[in-house]
Amino acid sequence: MLRAKLKLTREDGLHARPAALLVSLVMKYPRLEVILEKDGKQARGNSLTAILTLQGEKGDVIEFRISGDDEERFWEELLQTIEGEVIQFEKT
Repeated sequence: MLRAKLKLTREDGLHARPAALLVSLVMKYPRLEVILEKDGKQARGNSLTAILTLQGEKGDVIEFRISGDDEERFWEELLQTIEGEVIQFEKT
């Protein structure tokens, strides 16, 4: 299992558009389980609705728990995705 925490740095937080990108990425890895957690609330990474219920705002820390095949490959692709303009995180 791979675990990491990322801090949201966008003014608009983790809203629908970046959350949809995240779900898209998770769906490319059907043998992975991706769980996001914020303030004790958990969301599956393949559920847009669940991710949005976390209500990620600027400054919030999101913990990722990733388990299954291709954990490292998924993580590298996630980091490449979030370093762009759409999703901005700061590694913690």
